[in-house]
Amino acid sequence: MKKLLPFACAAMMLASCADKNAFEITLTVPEDFRNQTILALNPADGDTLAMATATDTVVCLKGTIEKPVYAFIVSNNTPLVPLVVEPGKITVTDDGVTGSPSNDQYTQLAQQAQGDAGDEQLIRNFMLEHPANPYSLMLFNQYIYLADTTLIDTMSEHNPDLASNPNLAAIRTAAQTRAKTAAGNHYVDFTLTNGAGKETSLSSLIDGAPLAIVDFWASWCGPCRALTPDLIELHNKYGAKGLRVVGVDVWERNEEAGPEAAKEMNIPYPILYGGTQETTDLYGIMGIPTVLVIDNAGTIIARDIHGEELNATVANYFEKK
Repeated sequence: MKKLLPFACAAMMLASCADKNAFEITLTVPEDFRNQTILALNPADGDTLAMATATDTVVCLKGTIEKPVYAFIVSNNTPLVPLVVEPGKITVTDDGVTGSPSNDQYTQLAQQAQGDAGDEQLIRNFMLEHPANPYSLMLFNQYIYLADTTLIDTMSEHNPDLASNPNLAAIRTAAQTRAKTAAGNHYVDFTLTNGAGKETSLSSLIDGAPLAIVDFWASWCGPCRALTPDLIELHNKYGAKGLRVVGVDVWERNEEAGPEAAKEMNIPYPILYGGTQETTDLYGIMGIPTVLVIDNAGTIIARDIHGEELNATVANYFEKK
C-alpha cells in the first residue's frame, strides 16, 4: 500500500458548501499518483461516493451524503486508507483522519490504543460509547470475540442492519457460552484424537495438574503459529513444576495439516486433533487462538489472554506455590 504523505493543502481548500450533507475530503498523494483517478468507495455496495483526478499531489473529493458510511479511498483498485464519509471537511494525513465526528473519535482511539496492552478493552469501550459510529460496526465484525450480550444489544440498537443479521442469534449464543466458560467456571470436557490416532479426552491430559494451558489453534492461523513459541517456552520453563500445555487443533481444511504443522514447529506438548465447530461451540469461540488457563480444581482462572499477560499469570501461579 502506498503511504500517504503529510497533509499540506490548506491553501487549496474550497469554501464549504451550504448543503448540510456536503463533505470534502482532502489528502496528499505521492507524485506517481498524478493523473490517476482517486475514489471514495463504499465497499458494502461498491458505490462511488466521490471521485477526482489527481492533477496535482493534492486531491480533494467532494459530494453529499445523508448518513455516515464506512468507506475507502481507492486508486487503481488499491485501497489507500479507510475512513468514514460524512458531512464536514475531512483531512487525511499520516497521523489519521480528522475533521468530522466519526473520524475524530476513531483517530483518538487509534492514538490511545497504540502500544497499549489493554487495547482490546479500549476497543470494547469505544463500541459501547459510540455504537452509531460506522467504525464501531467495523470493529464489532473484526473483534466479534469481544462481544457479550451488553455489547450486542447496544450495537444492534443503533445498527438496523446488524439487528436484522441472521447470524446475530449465533453471535449471541456464543457470547452466552463464553460467559458460562469465563474465569471462575469449570472447564467443559470433550474427546478428540491424539497424535497416535487414539480417542483422548481433555480431562485425561489436564486433571491432576497444578496448572494447565489449553490452546485452541489451527495450522493455517498466523496468530496461532506466532503464539506457539511462547507456549513452548512456558512448557519448557514450568513443565517440571507440573504445568501442562495442551493444544487443540480445530477448523483444519484437511486432517494431515495439524500434525504436519506440529511436527514442523517442534511442538513438544500433546495435541488433540480433529476439533470442529462443535468443539469450539463448547466455549463460544469465534476466533483463534483462544487460550484457557485452568487450575488443579478444574476452574478456568483466565481465558483469551496471551503475551505478557499469559506469562505473568503462569509465573505468578507457580511463584505462590
